[in-house]
Amino acid sequence: MTSVRSRLATTLAVVLVLPAIAVIVAFGVKVPEQAREAASVNMLTTARAVALSLTTRCLALGETARALALQAGAKNLAAATDEATRRQPTAFAALIRGGRVVASSGQLPTDLPPGRLAGLRCTRRLAESGPVTTDPPVLLEVVSATDATGKPLGEAVVGQVLDAVALGMVAAKLDPRDGTAIALDCPDGRGVVTGTDAATAAVLRTAAREGGPERIGPWQVARVAATENQGCDVAAAVQPAAGGRPMSRIVAVFVAGLAVAAWLVLRVADSLTRPILALTEAAERVARGDLTTRTQAQGSSELDRLSDAFNHMTDELQAKLGELESSRNLLRENVGRLGDTLQRTHDLDGLLMTVLGAAASATVSQRATVWLVEGGSVVARVSSPAGAPRPTARRLPLGTELAGVVAADGLPRRLGHGQGDSTTVLGGPALAAPLRRGHHVLGVIVVERDPEQPAFDADDEAMLVSLAGPAGIAVDNVMLHREAQRLSVTDPLTGAGNLRHMTTTLAREVERATRFQRPLSLLLLDLDFFKNVNDTYGHTVGDAVLRELARRLASCVREVDVVARYGGEEFVVVTPETDIEGAERLAARICEAVREEPFVVGDDVVQVTVSVGIASLPQHGSASGDLVRAADEGLYAAKHAGRDRYRVASSGEPAPAGDVTADR
Repeated sequence: MTSVRSRLATTLAVVLVLPAIAVIVAFGVKVPEQAREAASVNMLTTARAVALSLTTRCLALGETARALALQAGAKNLAAATDEATRRQPTAFAALIRGGRVVASSGQLPTDLPPGRLAGLRCTRRLAESGPVTTDPPVLLEVVSATDATGKPLGEAVVGQVLDAVALGMVAAKLDPRDGTAIALDCPDGRGVVTGTDAATAAVLRTAAREGGPERIGPWQVARVAATENQGCDVAAAVQPAAGGRPMSRIVAVFVAGLAVAAWLVLRVADSLTRPILALTEAAERVARGDLTTRTQAQGSSELDRLSDAFNHMTDELQAKLGELESSRNLLRENVGRLGDTLQRTHDLDGLLMTVLGAAASATVSQRATVWLVEGGSVVARVSSPAGAPRPTARRLPLGTELAGVVAADGLPRRLGHGQGDSTTVLGGPALAAPLRRGHHVLGVIVVERDPEQPAFDADDEAMLVSLAGPAGIAVDNVMLHREAQRLSVTDPLTGAGNLRHMTTTLAREVERATRFQRPLSLLLLDLDFFKNVNDTYGHTVGDAVLRELARRLASCVREVDVVARYGGEEFVVVTPETDIEGAERLAARICEAVREEPFVVGDDVVQVTVSVGIASLPQHGSASGDLVRAADEGLYAAKHAGRDRYRVASSGEPAPAGDVTADR
């Protein structure tokens, strides 16, 4: 039967049944499969995170072991080992000489003799695992200690017993999924498992030791094999949550919905029995946005001709709206792609050029400029297209002109024809929107059109505001990233490099100088009698003296040299491509720059001098630690010689400090 009622009933049934079947299949098949895949990915991520945590822990133990090795020649070895365990609260530390522990702190492993303990390494190449034991793994690093002449002083050992409790603490910091168990298989058959019964622990221990399928019984398993810098195989496992009752309820709801839908289909089909009612219903559906609606014309009457005209109208309307929807989808994709780019980039000018290109395209503008807030002003930073004429004013006070007003109150504004100001260039209409994060305005985007172009309307303003939102967040992220990078290597008091910056720079320059056989020198400086400055004038004046000293040091060195605060009143200057003679000239220049001009702090005039120790590659060693120790020896020599001078370190034993250390 080909009546309107039967055709409508069939069409509506297909439209309702097919999506329902698709939804049931998705819930019944795809959801459990996705849950298993998510569990597998989660376990692999957890195993990798634990492996990375072990590697990081080994690096931290190695750093502490190296620091302990530097103290191996001290008189109080117990204090040195105690200091090591204070730096690593969950670790143990020991100094071993000739297979005997001469000083230790923390609980050493009872199943490992000192000779065996000194032979372990976190970062060694792994041999085959031995027979399975019940002993927990030991993360441990050993550093050979020598005195200034290279004489062996033994081995500095810093390590940690990684039992189930310690492994659980490592895993807890990673915030794993509830029910996740971690297993390690380490050299010599040592291993540990968290949070499972004995039978399951054996399965997970086997998974860590031998690998295998991603699923063992009810457990979803992932394994990360040991590497040169990660001494243990790592396995993570979890039992994915199961359930069948929710699915049965979903199926019941869909069956009931299909029954109700079938009844509605029959009711609608029965009501549309006459052509005039069908045409009326079609017109109403088009008015509601359903442009797929068509009427059936089977003759040449006025009603059939009206149906033909109606169908032609909906065809044209659907084509036009399809083109508009395609344009909107393209714009949405471009804005989304731009948003992703804005979230990841750290190139401020490149980011701003991308934002300006998108802003000009979205608002059909011929020119765009970004003004950034700096103090009480806005400054023109970037203009698009590149090479376009710049505004006549490059800096404006907040609250003046278009960019300054928008930056002051954070509200978008439009300028019509003939309303241009010093913010604009083309002389046509302009539109400005704030770059902001939260309530904080970071800058302003200004777009312009040629004088013959139409003025900006509310839709253009909404488009620019929506684009400026994520752009402001991205600009703030770039600025925060830059500030974090600067603070991570800067001493907050003096503005010079900090100890971390000095350590990494010196290690890098030593490696480069050694590889290319180039000279490198290190200057270690100390203010003479700085304690008297603090006692006489107060710590506020002392801090100002340190800041001025950092400024004078920066004025004495080259651009490639690095000035860093070593600690207290001590500073370090790393001078690449500089031999001993060049370092002596620099030290003399620094002593003169400090001596010749008093330090003025408010009403106080402070006269200070500086002593300098000099060390160079390769005369005073082959490692960064050698240079620091040699420069410190030279500094002590300068102190003993009367201060306010420099001394080059000798190649023999360090000179005794005498009474100089009390008030250097």
